[in-house]
Amino acid sequence: MATNCIVLGEDTNKKKIPIHFIKMIKATGEVDTCSASPKEFSNIELIAMNFSYANHPDLMFAYNKNRSAGILYLGKWNDGVVEGE
Repeated sequence: MATNCIVLGEDTNKKKIPIHFIKMIKATGEVDTCSASPKEFSNIELIAMNFSYANHPDLMFAYNKNRSAGILYLGKWNDGVVEGE
């Protein structure tokens, strides 16, 4: 069961924009195409919005149960929701 969160005064009928991965950062530091979508992870942490400077992708860390096996992604946090949830 998903938790329903309500923000007083927020338009609940507005469709939220989901998290979008653009590129992944490998352990070697190389940037590569994405191999997964946000819905494949149990946890996604927003590390930095507009990573580096304004109008650049956000930096996110995605993982399942084992945080030490996570992957860094560049993308858009948007409204911080996962599509299809």
